[in-house]
Amino acid sequence: MTEMLSSMDSGSEDEKSLTSSIKIVDLVDN
Repeated sequence: MTEMLSSMDSGSEDEKSLTSSIKIVDLVDN
């Protein structure tokens, strides 16, 4: 989970990373 937050924090890449992170969070939430 920390890796995910780090990836989001770094803001590297484009929206793909962000969407992927959100997707993972969505899966964990559900």
